[in-house]
Amino acid sequence: MKRKTFILIICALLLIFSSMSRSEIIDLRTIGPNLTWQLDNNGVLTIEGSGPMRDFILTSTPPWYDSRDSIISVEIGNNVTNIGGGVFKDCSHLISIIIPDSITSIGSFAFESCSSLQTITIPNSVQSIGTYCFHNCSRLKRIDIPNGMNQISDGIFLGCSMLEEVTIPSSITIIGERAFQQCERLSNVILPSGLTSLGKYAFFYCEQLESIIIPEGIKSINQNAFGGCSKLQDISLPNSLTKIGDDAFRGCTSLENLNLPDSISIIDSFAFGECNSLTTICLPPNLSEISSYCFFNCNNLETINIPSSVGEIGDHAFYLCISLSSVVLPNSVTYIGDQAFYWCDNLVSIVIPDSVVDIADNAFQKCDNVTFYGFVGSTAQQYAIDNAIPFIPICQHILLPHALKEPTCTEVGIDAFWECEVCCKLFSDEDATIEIEEPIVIPALGHDTVHHEAKAATCTEIGWDEYDTCSRCDYTTYVEKAALGHDWNNAVYEWAENNASVTATRTCKNDPSHTESETVEVTVAILSPTEDSEGSITYTSSEFSVEGFIVQTKSTEIPALKDMTVIRLPAMLTTIEDEAFENLACEAIIIPNSVTSIGNYAFRNCKNLKYIKVPANIDIPTNAFDGCGNVVIDRTTE
Repeated sequence: MKRKTFILIICALLLIFSSMSRSEIIDLRTIGPNLTWQLDNNGVLTIEGSGPMRDFILTSTPPWYDSRDSIISVEIGNNVTNIGGGVFKDCSHLISIIIPDSITSIGSFAFESCSSLQTITIPNSVQSIGTYCFHNCSRLKRIDIPNGMNQISDGIFLGCSMLEEVTIPSSITIIGERAFQQCERLSNVILPSGLTSLGKYAFFYCEQLESIIIPEGIKSINQNAFGGCSKLQDISLPNSLTKIGDDAFRGCTSLENLNLPDSISIIDSFAFGECNSLTTICLPPNLSEISSYCFFNCNNLETINIPSSVGEIGDHAFYLCISLSSVVLPNSVTYIGDQAFYWCDNLVSIVIPDSVVDIADNAFQKCDNVTFYGFVGSTAQQYAIDNAIPFIPICQHILLPHALKEPTCTEVGIDAFWECEVCCKLFSDEDATIEIEEPIVIPALGHDTVHHEAKAATCTEIGWDEYDTCSRCDYTTYVEKAALGHDWNNAVYEWAENNASVTATRTCKNDPSHTESETVEVTVAILSPTEDSEGSITYTSSEFSVEGFIVQTKSTEIPALKDMTVIRLPAMLTTIEDEAFENLACEAIIIPNSVTSIGNYAFRNCKNLKYIKVPANIDIPTNAFDGCGNVVIDRTTE
């Protein structure tokens, strides 16, 4: 019975396996504590589970390694946290991979020699990619480095010969050694502004790279960083750069011009070796030596400016610089190395100062056309004698300095120069290494104009048309327009209600807001009325101090006494008591000279009162006529 049951189970299993399609699983093993993998017959490798993946570097290989040529695509589950080192190494038929956002790191050599992989999308969750991760992925064409990374590891894209485009995020501060070595189709790279380190061989033999900008912050271009970049024509170097390493630009055969920042103090061996298109170069002022083979086989180099900081010309420094025609060595140079100018057969002149105390035996080997210019009794003269080289003595200059004359807006300047009192030659430097035919003229600066808008003149203030001035000098097109002055309207005169004063006011025709006024007191002249004839009161203003204001007069008639209701107080009256005539309805009052005092409110509210005759010497209280209106108070004597 048991045997029969066992046979049935075996048959069932055989039936199951025989019915499997080609897409079903052919292998199943774990690759991490909580991970499993499966590879089907369609070449799909699926990795599932959660947590990290093991590294398979040097001492071990992943479980699917023997089936690596069957892997076409890879799918990684959403809970896997990393891609292990060497895990897909040598999967030469892998063409696609899906990397989930759960992945935070990719190990070293992870995709090494995946020679069919053309594109790969790496999520921004990835914080690090190990060394040589994509080494020899020879068909990889494009890649975007995740934003969260701060370092491109050593050799990460070494030998990616089809890589054409790479996006480097601003978070990257370090590019490791050989990172892009032999990326032969890479033509353009934008380096992030925060980059601080560029490793050795970083772009070695990137043969299609045409231009690159090295950001501020980089202090060293390390060994062979751009060696063999044969199409590199344009490179911008930062002011932070202090060193150019061995072979840094060796074999950059398309590089024609290079602006070296003043901050550079070290240029190592072969730095510009075999830069065959380089025609001229100005070395930085702090360079201490020209290293061995520095310009080896730069066969189109015609001119070079050697600064006064250089102390040595290294061995083979200008070896095979066959286009170099003349060289002036500064007074700082003490040594010329072995074969320094070997086979510079177009070199016709070299100025060697008496500071040079040692010249290697073969320094000028095969320089068949050279003539030495130097000082009598110098090492250069003795070397020329020993090697049958023509020698022309040069003047032991006594230099008279001429200070810089700064240019102005309208006048040219003259650059500083030095004049030899012995030979009368002119030099642009105090070491007399650069001769000039005449002082160097600095063009006039021209005016740095500042435009000013027009301002109209007013009655009291000047104005001007629009004009220009110069920020550097007293140049101006300013023309002043005189103030207009006032054009006054006729004055208007206003009398005070009690005729005690007159105010004159006038306005300006040009600007009505401009007014002028003056108030003056008034004198009063009274012609006393009689019984039968009219009198008058005449008001005359004082003279105005303002020119153009005219003295004003105003007269008012006083009716004859017969035409008014008149009260004549008795001749013996001496005192008018307080409120004596309050509310009296008369028009005229005649007070006799016998009255000596008048009380308070004596005539209050005599509203019809027009005229009152008062003795001249009597005091009148200020309230005597309250409520009476305009009363003519006649104090004239008869």
